[in-house]
Amino acid sequence: MRLVLLFVCLLYFIPPANSQENQTTDTSEIDLTKMNLLLNEISIHTTLNVEDNKTQIIRLNQKEITSSLSKNPAELLEKSTTISVQKSQNGGGSPNIRGFEANRILLVLDGVKLNNTIYRSGHLQNILSIDPFILENISILHGPSTVFYGSGALGGSIVLNTINPENYSENINSFSSQYESSSNSCLTHLHSVYKKKNTSFLSSATYKKYGNLKMGSNRFHGYENWGKDEFTTNGNTQLYSDYSQIDLTQKIHHKINNSSSFSINSQFSTTSDIHRYDKLNDVSNGSPKYESWYYGPQKRVFNSLSYSNNLNKILADKIDLNFNVQNIEESRHKQKFTDNFSTIRIENLNIFDSKISLHKNINNWQIDYGFSNRFEKLSSDAYNKDDAGNISFATSRYPDNGSEVLNFSTFVLSEYRANNKLNWFNAIRGDFEKIEAHFSDNNPFELNESLLIENWNIAASSNLFYPILKNSFINFSIYNSFRNPNIDDLGKVFSKVDGIVVIPNSDLKSEKIISSELMFQ
Repeated sequence: MRLVLLFVCLLYFIPPANSQENQTTDTSEIDLTKMNLLLNEISIHTTLNVEDNKTQIIRLNQKEITSSLSKNPAELLEKSTTISVQKSQNGGGSPNIRGFEANRILLVLDGVKLNNTIYRSGHLQNILSIDPFILENISILHGPSTVFYGSGALGGSIVLNTINPENYSENINSFSSQYESSSNSCLTHLHSVYKKKNTSFLSSATYKKYGNLKMGSNRFHGYENWGKDEFTTNGNTQLYSDYSQIDLTQKIHHKINNSSSFSINSQFSTTSDIHRYDKLNDVSNGSPKYESWYYGPQKRVFNSLSYSNNLNKILADKIDLNFNVQNIEESRHKQKFTDNFSTIRIENLNIFDSKISLHKNINNWQIDYGFSNRFEKLSSDAYNKDDAGNISFATSRYPDNGSEVLNFSTFVLSEYRANNKLNWFNAIRGDFEKIEAHFSDNNPFELNESLLIENWNIAASSNLFYPILKNSFINFSIYNSFRNPNIDDLGKVFSKVDGIVVIPNSDLKSEKIISSELMFQ
């Protein structure tokens, strides 16, 4: 079967004109040669670039991303940066920045926050829903970056930008295919950039088919059965670690005139069922604890409309508008080995974002200011289904009568440059968030009908950068950051351990951090 799959992949391995070089590999470990490369600028949808802040940043350009031969962004970060990634199977990958992970670091895609109200504190694999084959650059910000993006950036931010078709001067077609023997996996990707007068188009499609992971056969420590669980392995093959994924992207950029333009960005990602390998190898009284435990198809729909206009007015030289709609659907399916029914819990989340950012230059000062708001609406459902197909009541993971989150923030960022040497950056952001969660009368825990929580926060940052010699500088930063509690923190109802139930807590307050850094080179 492996040879057949490899042959199918190779059939498509035909490099088209004007395409990037196609890569294929038959091993799971790639040796990368360290190189010094000139990196591209990274746009974060504010005129003041994060790089100008001189905080500690790891950057990857498109050439580095492509040459890493990574199957997903989590693997890319693990191979090409100092960031560690927690994963136990192909369907996992949770980045860790300075000890922070999951909902304490921020994922930003094309200027839009991906973090949402059901991001949990445990390991998260949401970064896998981003197609690595269309990434133009990645920036990893160490330390708090709440002044740029709002709540959630306690440990740092991972900023990912997809290909901008406007940057290309001609049409291109790119095709690539990869095969990996360690998991019997095949990845196929195609994208095209088409330009016509003032309009540019990007179309992309990626299909990933992962087989079961296979452990190495050499065990020099002498424990021949090391890693071979009784119920989840067949020889060196880790059963139930396979899954598949489809990623689709369509972008349109139109130049209205010399001073204004708009762009449309649509993305779709979905997976097959993803089994929890770490749950399926649990044993109780000599038998598997679970008959099945898997995530249902994880779907992400992303639609963004952006508008930019060079105003050259008193209040602003430029204005940027962004409107974004996201839909997230995920589910959990589990059945204990001794039960004749499975429990299904389904979450459906709609997110609506808007942001207005204005830019003004005044002598040596650059100023950005504006406001953003977000509304999230969550629906959580659950039921039991027995072997005969009969449906019965089950408690939902989150409040079963719906939840809403409203966030509003305003920000001012300024940068002062003197004599091409001194660089002084200051920023402040005010933030208000309100969460309402509702329980129905069917809830068996006799909880309050509703939960209401409000949080007001202010984040500020100041950074001073001064070059001493040609290749030496001194940099000092002080900043604070915060993360508002979300529905997963305060409204979750579930039993992680038999006999212990986690119940909602409306007394949670925002997590806060104050940090300072002194760098010399």
